[in-house]
Amino acid sequence: MTLARVRMKDRHWLVALLVAWLLLVGAPKWPHFFPASHWFEVRSILISDSVVGVAPGMSVDRVIHRPFQADWIATVMRAEVGGGHSTLCTARGGNDYRPTASLPGNLDLDWWTWPRKCDLPPGEYRLKTLWVLRLPEGATKEVRVMSDTFKIKAN
Repeated sequence: MTLARVRMKDRHWLVALLVAWLLLVGAPKWPHFFPASHWFEVRSILISDSVVGVAPGMSVDRVIHRPFQADWIATVMRAEVGGGHSTLCTARGGNDYRPTASLPGNLDLDWWTWPRKCDLPPGEYRLKTLWVLRLPEGATKEVRVMSDTFKIKAN
C-alpha cells in the first residue's frame, strides 16, 4: 500500500469522526436549524365582507406538519383615510397544534379571536396574525400572515 492511500484512508476516518462529533454536539440544537415551515405553514387567510354585528366568515389555508405549541396574537387593523392602518382590536392566546387538527366548517372572525369578540364599525379592515412557535430545546420560530382586505358595511 502506498503512502498516498494510507493518507486517503486517514482522511476518510477523520471526516467520519468529524461528522459523528457534529451530530452528537449539534443534534440537541436541531430545531434551531429548521425554518418555521418545517412545523407550520399558513398559505392564506381570506375574510369575507360582512355587516355590522355579524362576524365575517373566514377561509384559512394552513398545514400543520408536526406537533408544536404556540402563542398567537390576532390584530384587526382598520384602514385610515389617507392610507395606513390602525389597530382596532387585538386578541391573544395559546394552543397545542397537531397535524390532525382541523378548523371548524363555520370559521369566522369571532372564532379566530376567541375569547374576544371584535365589534367592527363600518370600514375596511385587514387581519394580521402572529404565531410564536415554542419548540424543543428552547427554540422559537415566528409565522406572520396578513389577510386580504375585507369590508364591514352598515346594516
